Amino acid sequence: MKNSKPSPRREDQSDIVLVHDVKAPPNSTDDLWKRELQETDLDRKRIENTGVAQDIKERRNFAAKAFGLVAVWSLLIYVLLILQGFSVFHFRLPDQVLLAAICSITTLVGILIVVIKYLFPTKK
Repeated sequence: MKNSKPSPRREDQSDIVLVHDVKAPPNSTDDLWKRELQETDLDRKRIENTGVAQDIKERRNFAAKAFGLVAVWSLLIYVLLILQGFSVFHFRLPDQVLLAAICSITTLVGILIVVIKYLFPTKK
């Protein structure tokens, strides 16, 4: 005698089936099935390409901003050094302040390197 009780579903089972796991029904027409799989694959590739294009755009944007920040900061420090070195307008800073300003460039360049390595990782 067969047991008529349905087997309880495990909680980790799902009704969602991934596209690459789908098998053709036994009585389907092969051409229709192949066309549908090709369309699905084409849609997936379009979505991936859109994401990659967006990543490239954002990487360029952030890289330009990071470079601009470092360039402007370096220019300001250069102006401070020129003003201090030639005593333009009797400009004078204590040596500790000048040293701290110069060292801040090192920190900023380090941040730039971290950002660039994150935005443009090396492919392995």
